[in-house]
Amino acid sequence: MRNNWHKALLVSFVLITSSLAGCLGNDDEEDLEGKYGTVMVSTYHVGELVNAIAGDTVNIEMMSQDNIPVHDYEPSLEDIVRLGEADLFLYHGLGLEPWVGETLDSMGSDAPAFGMTHALPTGEVDLDYESMLISDLCELLTEGPYESLHLSFDEMSEIHAEPVAHSIHAAEHEDDDHDDHGDEDDHEDHSDEEDGHDDDHSGHDDHGDDHDGHEGHAHTEAEETITNPESCPADSVIQIFHLEEGEYIIEFESEHHDEEFDMAVLKMNGGHAHHHHGHGSGPFEWAGIFEMDDATHTWTMEKVDGSYADPSMRVVLIPTDTPTEEIMHDLEDGVEALIEGECTIVEDGESMTPVDGGSCFEWHVGTEDISTFTINTAGISGLAAYTAHSPYEFESTQHYLKDSAGNDVEHVAEEGGGGHGDHGDHGDEHGDDHDGHGVCHDMSTHENREEYETEEDCEAAGYIWMEEEHEEGHGYCHNTSTHENYESTEEDCEAAGHVWMEEEHDDEEPTPEEILEMFDTNNDSNLSWDEFWASWEEDGHDDHDDHDDEEMVCYDMSTHQIDEQYTNQTDCEAAGLMWTENTSDDHDDDGHDGHDEDCHSEHTEEEEMSMLMGMYNESDADSNGLLDSSELETFIHHIMEFEECHEEIDEDVMGYATIHIEAEGEYGFAHSSELEIFLMMGEGGHDDHSDHDDHSDHDDHGEEDDHDDHSDEEDGHDEEGHDEDLAYDPHSWLDPLAFKSQVDVVLQHLIEAFPEGEDVFTANAEEFKSSLDKMHVEFSESAGTCSDRTVVANHNAYSYLAYRYDIQFLTVHGLDPEGEPSPEDVAEVVEHIKEEGITVLFVEEYTDQSSVQSIVDETGVSIKILYTMEMAPSDSDDDYMSMMNKNLENLIDGMNCGQTA
Repeated sequence: MRNNWHKALLVSFVLITSSLAGCLGNDDEEDLEGKYGTVMVSTYHVGELVNAIAGDTVNIEMMSQDNIPVHDYEPSLEDIVRLGEADLFLYHGLGLEPWVGETLDSMGSDAPAFGMTHALPTGEVDLDYESMLISDLCELLTEGPYESLHLSFDEMSEIHAEPVAHSIHAAEHEDDDHDDHGDEDDHEDHSDEEDGHDDDHSGHDDHGDDHDGHEGHAHTEAEETITNPESCPADSVIQIFHLEEGEYIIEFESEHHDEEFDMAVLKMNGGHAHHHHGHGSGPFEWAGIFEMDDATHTWTMEKVDGSYADPSMRVVLIPTDTPTEEIMHDLEDGVEALIEGECTIVEDGESMTPVDGGSCFEWHVGTEDISTFTINTAGISGLAAYTAHSPYEFESTQHYLKDSAGNDVEHVAEEGGGGHGDHGDHGDEHGDDHDGHGVCHDMSTHENREEYETEEDCEAAGYIWMEEEHEEGHGYCHNTSTHENYESTEEDCEAAGHVWMEEEHDDEEPTPEEILEMFDTNNDSNLSWDEFWASWEEDGHDDHDDHDDEEMVCYDMSTHQIDEQYTNQTDCEAAGLMWTENTSDDHDDDGHDGHDEDCHSEHTEEEEMSMLMGMYNESDADSNGLLDSSELETFIHHIMEFEECHEEIDEDVMGYATIHIEAEGEYGFAHSSELEIFLMMGEGGHDDHSDHDDHSDHDDHGEEDDHDDHSDEEDGHDEEGHDEDLAYDPHSWLDPLAFKSQVDVVLQHLIEAFPEGEDVFTANAEEFKSSLDKMHVEFSESAGTCSDRTVVANHNAYSYLAYRYDIQFLTVHGLDPEGEPSPEDVAEVVEHIKEEGITVLFVEEYTDQSSVQSIVDETGVSIKILYTMEMAPSDSDDDYMSMMNKNLENLIDGMNCGQTA
């Protein structure tokens, strides 16, 4: 909603201009001569409804006189004055026109009669995107088609969000024998029966967000989890994630590695997300609010790695007397209109003055490494900023906002855009924070391999390079007298006469001096066995303490035997033996030299002690029962090998795969409740898709749009919602039967507004509905002869058409149907077409023709036009019926209708 000042200005303008209408409206009166009145419409297709029913008995006007896409359009003051002079205003609804509710509210009693035209045949419900996603995912799990996906711990297969169910096979550990997985290359048991889907899976309601074993892996959390969807196989789960464009690593876990699980992944359609290029999910990517105490402030934009993140950036600046987080959010309501309207261009080195109510500026960077923009802030105590890019994208050596003395000005609050909090330490180190740190990760052991500092070295060693959030290293203070550790600062620790110890990483080998410093409790410069074993247990290696109910036994370390004559701890220890848990039903009496054991086998506590004692004795070169510094070097080496070899591996991990996300949005993952998945953002994600095989042979997906289980929710018609957040597909008019129902709605509105025209209106409406019935029959009969009912298009506007005529529409992302795509976007479309073997691409009429031609030149793909009719056609002789007939002809041609499969 607009700010109050904007509404007041709007009302004033309406009143003033309305008072002049009598002087300026002679031409309008001539236009209305012999007509019932004026009907204002929001889109071309609504105008076609009015024209079909009323013909030339009414004057039809479009809100946008410049043929602007309805979801990008914002009414000007002149447009609102014209609306106030209309007798009736008709708009489609379902969130298609986000400006309608606000505009009508601002006009108050000056608003004309108005009505929504969207309607469906009796008994049918609106197609909401989530229900369609659920239906498609469940159909894939139930009917396929299926493709085998063999997981791995190193060379991971890549999948895409596309109409296929992946039959998942667990990776094979090097030390495991999983021959039973090797031959399961197909999914034959799905062809005629569904027994693979109705196993007696017990419910796992606790498979939620508290997965302790994954701390620090930067997992992406599901925004929504749907358990047991009605149309899915029993015990299924659908998780919906918001994913950005790029590469993700999927970790699969289950207690049942010998079972085959199916998983399907699809992108949820939604709204008109092809607008607001590159600025996040709304009109601005970042917001911040600041306290101002200087007459001028300087905002800088820097080159990072030799170039600017963007040559320009739109910024809305709003002065405020209350710079708080709450106010920052409150002021957001008016930002969209400002940032998408006319913005004052400010070049590098120039200044600007924001006004009350907010000002939009478009900053243009210069040729130097740093561009500066001066904000005049005299008399301003607070300033809210809303930027089309995150300011951190333009930081390299210094903070983005400073006062006139060069001091950093920190935000009071911020949201979005990857803010990183305190900027009190800029400079070289600060620049490092923006270099995109990563970590080399061993997927089999969940260890980070810090010896590999670059992505190239990491991947060459067979590991995975992952994004890592930068965190400072920690240390602790060690009391050399008591051998206790405690939290402190390095300065305070050394002032107290203690030793500051840097915290070691698990895979770094400690020095003999550090070991003695830590664990030589009697300070004799030697490490005894008792000192070592006490430190081993205290350091958390004793993970056998979960056997409270196990039998306790007396164990002879010299013979590796249980001495059954001692049945209590007192007698056992008095005999010089060890009282311990009997953690194994079967004790192997073979000798333990510490080196011949299977690396990944399980060991009881006494077996582990025996192995470690063997290493200790082997390292004790002079056999005096103590280890000095030189002997400790050998022992430490043995211990490090032992720990690396026996690093605990999560038994539930089945393996890994990667998924390439083509476009930011909501993605649904459907799978059994006995399978858990965890998503981690990978590095890059656009460079190499060579192992993504052609999936163009999935010609049997035509029924995936049989959405007969859509929700009955009819309340998603709030016209104030932003088009990015549409829950429903609004394009119902592309279904002739839905359009027929909308004829009846418009007929009633016209009769109420102009009762004298009822007879003419009714006769015209009946004739037009008859034409729509015939069109429906033509669509139905033609679609029934198609050998391929899959259509690849550049706009997700065809859900109702797909539902009515059993056609599957797949969306190619990157080719904006109403704007000019970037060269990178076009390159992605070209790559996708080549990968998928697409031969026919359907585009909207107003898709940029130079981009379309470059795609044709690169791929040889055939182009077909689909008309959505939100905007007036380029050919003035066209109307709804002619364009729908063109749609039918192009679909028949593109889907090989009339030909045998």
